[in-house]
Amino acid sequence: MFSLFKKPKKIGLALGSGGARGLAHIGVIKSLIENSIYPEIITGSSAGALIGGLYSAFASLEEINKIVDSIDHHFIIKLLLEKPGKQGIVRGNKLESFLNDQVGNISIENTKIIFRAIASDLVSGKPYVFDKGSLSTAIRASISIPLFFSPVKLGSAFLVDGGATIPVPVDVARQTGADFVIGVNLYKSYFPISYDKLVKSNVSGLVFSSSQMVLNSLSKENLSLADFPLDLEIPVDNTLDFVKAKKFVDMGYEQTQAKIPSILKKIDK
Repeated sequence: MFSLFKKPKKIGLALGSGGARGLAHIGVIKSLIENSIYPEIITGSSAGALIGGLYSAFASLEEINKIVDSIDHHFIIKLLLEKPGKQGIVRGNKLESFLNDQVGNISIENTKIIFRAIASDLVSGKPYVFDKGSLSTAIRASISIPLFFSPVKLGSAFLVDGGATIPVPVDVARQTGADFVIGVNLYKSYFPISYDKLVKSNVSGLVFSSSQMVLNSLSKENLSLADFPLDLEIPVDNTLDFVKAKKFVDMGYEQTQAKIPSILKKIDK
């Protein structure tokens, strides 16, 4: 129970990067809402920006579930089938058009819930926080995994995946006005990796594991700043297979449900 003698805390939710594992964020939000924990500020990096941005635009899980239910392998292929760009396997134009279709060209200033998306600027080497402008462009920039998606050029900035600088944007939520920040990390399950598996890995596999090691380290550092860290156990499947990843919605929900008593107790302190 929340105390009647305390000013209610403004809840912030920082949703981390993690590719298709990011669908677990839907389950996290569902659990929080069912238990009357309403985030007033949402920040997201990469997959966290995708789910957080869509939810902030609609303030409705039903709308997000409709989108997720429509995803199949044919849809993914259609969305990603573009002429390769010079700086990425996928240019990302179809993806941004799809996002525009879903959110109706809404700007970040007009989302129903305060939202911030985080990208990484290759020019400055620093995080780039979207606090205004096109929501779909912000999401597209935040999920621009290097080599796979072409970077987003915006003014003098050259933007790639937000996970490269702030995979779990707890600090951004606090700077935006949150009194209590719940941080969600999706990298807990990646390590340790089987030695035998690494021995059999090719170059791309080793490069991927190395990048995950950096992201895992950054995520832990970011998560340590949260008032309540949600360190989810989400299996490491194909990073971009959003069809198989639908099972992660339930995992995110169940693991958050188990933490609800602790979250409520911490909020009420």
